[in-house]
Amino acid sequence: MYDLSPQLVCWSVSMTAVLVTFQVPEMLHNDAGDQGFSHCGYFLLQNAGILMGFGIMLLIAIFEHKIKLDISL
Repeated sequence: MYDLSPQLVCWSVSMTAVLVTFQVPEMLHNDAGDQGFSHCGYFLLQNAGILMGFGIMLLIAIFEHKIKLDISL
């Protein structure tokens, strides 16, 4: 049984930081109006996705001591 929770937390934080970095310009300069969507709705949808990602990261951080992976090769 391997306890990979510190590595999982590091990877999840790094990937979230990268995704947020790429997401911010898209949120600021979107072409939702050209595709028939409202800018406000598009903005809210993107923020909901970011908040869900932060929520998942928070759950991983809270329960990291209980996360155990059994990798049998």
